Amino acid sequence: MKLFGWFFIVFVPFISATQVNVLIEQNMDWYKPYTRQAQEYLILNEKVSSYTSKIQIELPIVKKNLFEFGLGLNYKRISHLVKNKINYFVIFDGSTKYSPVDVMSKSHSLGLNFYEKYNLVKKGSYLGQIGVNSTIYVLEIYKSEYRFQISDAGLNPYFEGSFRPFNPSEFLFPLSSIDLSIFYNNRWQLKDNFSLGARISLGTNLYSDWDQFKKYAWLGLGLEMGFGKGIGDRK
Repeated sequence: MKLFGWFFIVFVPFISATQVNVLIEQNMDWYKPYTRQAQEYLILNEKVSSYTSKIQIELPIVKKNLFEFGLGLNYKRISHLVKNKINYFVIFDGSTKYSPVDVMSKSHSLGLNFYEKYNLVKKGSYLGQIGVNSTIYVLEIYKSEYRFQISDAGLNPYFEGSFRPFNPSEFLFPLSSIDLSIFYNNRWQLKDNFSLGARISLGTNLYSDWDQFKKYAWLGLGLEMGFGKGIGDRK
């Protein structure tokens, strides 16, 4: 979080003179070729899922006519779940109970993003923009844990708990991943100092330290909010 603090200290002079955009995005993976080891495991257990969400802060640095260039901060969260990683039965309350164990892994990444936007359509308060965004993640904290549930044949849970593996966490610095995406942004200027937009993006990773996801692509759906009014937007 210290990186967020230094970011605002450096760019506080710009905030009063430009619009700050906040993007909340959910990624839907559509191309994710797992590694050979992961593919062999999926043959035995297909109950594997992952979810990626992002929060991005953008500050325009250069804004001329139809073109805009800026940078900002990006927070990425990945949740990776393997259901029934371990299946076994235990003796509980004098009877045999079913007790599957799931593996939940979470990754928290912080990075610097760079973007370019071009205005394609401008009509009244509506603005349609196409752009390119690249994020370099310089910090990642990875944690995992085993979660289990003692139940009767998979129903009526009696007890739930969790425990950590031998190496439950990992700290990665200074580089964990790099991605690149193109996007189209629908933006409405609702007030002089506030805009609301919907963004759709298509992206891929150029580098990743996750073995399962060294090559993948996603479709992103996001909500964008703009605060403040830049010099280029003033009448």
